[in-house]
Amino acid sequence: MPSDSSEQGQPGRSAKAFGLSDADDLGESPDRPAKSRSRMTLVALLIVLAAAIGLLTLSRWKDAQLSTERANSGLRHPAVGEPLPELHLEPLVGTETTVELADVKGQVVLINYWGTWCPPCRVEFPHIVELSERFGDREDFRFLSVSCIAQLGGDTSRLQSDTAAYLEHQNVDFPVYSDIQGISRWALLQAGRSDSFAFPTTVVLDRQGVIQGVWVGYASGYEQGMGNLVDRLLDASAEPAASESAGAK
Repeated sequence: MPSDSSEQGQPGRSAKAFGLSDADDLGESPDRPAKSRSRMTLVALLIVLAAAIGLLTLSRWKDAQLSTERANSGLRHPAVGEPLPELHLEPLVGTETTVELADVKGQVVLINYWGTWCPPCRVEFPHIVELSERFGDREDFRFLSVSCIAQLGGDTSRLQSDTAAYLEHQNVDFPVYSDIQGISRWALLQAGRSDSFAFPTTVVLDRQGVIQGVWVGYASGYEQGMGNLVDRLLDASAEPAASESAGAK
C-alpha cells in the first residue's frame, strides 16, 4: 500500500529543511561560542595582568624594605655606642693640618676611609661627596676624608699623587687625610672588638666623640642612613643650644 508522502518522513525533517541551523533550533546564536571564548581569554589576561601587578608591587615593597635595612645597618655595628679611643690623621691633599680627636669635639663628624684602588669606594665616592656638600656649611659638622692604601705603611708620596689625580678627575677639592700607620683604624677596631678592617668604612661620631654609626663596605642605601643619622645628631645638638639661647633672653 503506497504510503502518504506527506506523512512519511515528516518527523525526520531537520531544522535545516526550514532554513534554520542547529544552533538556531536551540535558540542560540551561531557566533556565541566564539564570544564565550573571547570573554574567557579576556578574563584570563586580566588575571595574569593582576598577578603581574601584584608581583611588581611586592618586589618594590621588598626593595624598599631592603633599602631601609641597608640604611639602618650602620646603626647595628658593634662599635656603636662606644667612644672612639683615638683619632690621628695626617694631611695628604688640600690641607696641612693634622687632626686629633680633641680637634673635633663638639662637632658631628663623618669619617670616610677609602682608597682609589678600591672598586666599592669608587662607587660610593659620589654619594660621600654629596653628603659633604649637604652638610658642609654647618660649623658644627666636620667631614674627614681619609685616603688609604691596601696595606699599612707604604709609600706616602704614591698615595698622595694617586689621591690628587683621582680628586682632579672627579672635580673634587675637599681636604683629604691619611692614616698611614693605621692609628685611627686600629682605634675603631678596638671600639668594635674586631680584628679586620674593610674598605670603604664610614664612621659617624656625635659631639662627644661617641660612635653612632659605622657602615662597612658599600651598598645602595648606605648614604641614606648616613645622611639621616647626621641630620638627627645635628638636630639633637641644636635643640639644647636653642633652649639656652631662649633662656638667656
